[in-house]
Amino acid sequence: MKNLLLIAAVFASSFASADTYGLGLGGGVFYPSSSLVRDLFGSSWVSYGISPASAESSVGGKIAYDLQIFARSRGGNRMFLISPSVGWSQGFAKNSRGAVPYVAARIGPAYTDFRIFGDTERGLIMNTNFEAGVTVGERLRVFGRYDAFTKRGGVDFSGFSFGASWLFASF
Repeated sequence: MKNLLLIAAVFASSFASADTYGLGLGGGVFYPSSSLVRDLFGSSWVSYGISPASAESSVGGKIAYDLQIFARSRGGNRMFLISPSVGWSQGFAKNSRGAVPYVAARIGPAYTDFRIFGDTERGLIMNTNFEAGVTVGERLRVFGRYDAFTKRGGVDFSGFSFGASWLFASF
């Protein structure tokens, strides 16, 4: 329980320092880099949902945050991972269509709970992620990213993601 409270505190503090935040509708594909994870849970994981979101629409640097949640189950094996992160995003000059290319680097704790071959592991690991993308019209974000997770029980959930999100409600 203390671990989940720590994750919530890190995520909540990132809301206070972000200049544009809200709810986003998104989807994408995650490609795990570990052959063990690919063999157990599949080589690509389609994701979609509603989550807290940020538009990387400003030119210049700003504090950026992110929340990822993975849940997979296959062949008696299961995994759940929640990863809030905070870091820095750098937006570059807008083009004539209002698109802003950006890069971001973030770090944060991740809580994982998984069962593989009947053995259960749960607890905190660390996540570092690097993202490059473009924001169009201050609401649509298209991106590619790499998430590097520390190992837990010899299992590495690191991998590449490609996706898009639409910021439909901002506060």
